Amino acid sequence: MKHPVFAANWKMNHAPADAKAFVRQFLAYFPRQQDRTVLIFPPALTLHAVTDALKDRPDIQLGVQNIHWEDKGAFTGENSAPIARAAGARYVLVGHSERRHVFGETDEETGKKTAAAVRAGLTPLVCVGETLAQRNAGETGSVVLRQLRAALAHLGQARFARIFQEMEQHEVAEEIHEAVERLSRTGIGAIVALGGLFFDGPPIEAFAIRGPAYVLVAILVFAGMIRGIDLRMIGIPYTIPSLGLVVSTFAAFIISIMGSTEMKWVESLIAAVAMTAFCIGLFVYLLQLPFQLWPAF
Repeated sequence: MKHPVFAANWKMNHAPADAKAFVRQFLAYFPRQQDRTVLIFPPALTLHAVTDALKDRPDIQLGVQNIHWEDKGAFTGENSAPIARAAGARYVLVGHSERRHVFGETDEETGKKTAAAVRAGLTPLVCVGETLAQRNAGETGSVVLRQLRAALAHLGQARFARIFQEMEQHEVAEEIHEAVERLSRTGIGAIVALGGLFFDGPPIEAFAIRGPAYVLVAILVFAGMIRGIDLRMIGIPYTIPSLGLVVSTFAAFIISIMGSTEMKWVESLIAAVAMTAFCIGLFVYLLQLPFQLWPAF
């Protein structure tokens, strides 16, 4: 990231006087920076005090933690996007996990708030992310895509560039593309492996390209499958996390030794089983990682 964004959500903390004192202390340790964007989201009742404290530091921008999707009206206790803009805010958090799970904010409401923010000249930081239960059930990708579709549903295409997406807990892009990557890598490995079965070529000593090629494919297979077996690709809504370790280790070892004709198949199978057992022991006992060989129901 060439120009990172650092955002501090104060949540329900810091009264106006406390906020001014905090900002003075913060500015003493944080000189002007041109290579990053720094955002602060104070409580709404403290926004004016922080705006005043930062009047000589335009490099630090302010935002509000929530808005209503209507610009004005009889909505007691809510924040208006135009009023937030007039009060000094330039950004707004939309769809924060606490708004979703504590206050029951829906995907539809998040979409309307995003549109209201853009309409008022605020830049929305759209927060997306799954719950722990959804992650354990393998629903990360579908949940995030659903939230993103809803957040952008009320915007025109030209306005998409105004949106920053806060990916909570992990990089969601990796989750979204994981199934496709795993399938493609496994397919490449299978093609090369079948080629090694049916077309017996010379050993590594005589043809130096073949061995490294098989090792490379083995690495790709291992990388693509180690995170788990995703049964959703065949219509079964389950994932089996640790089965990926077993299958990927065994398959990767078998594929890698296909680069040479010097090893018998019985020896290869024995070595692959031994290597799989070693990797399981390494991951479970040495690294203290969980081991699950059944679907997460």
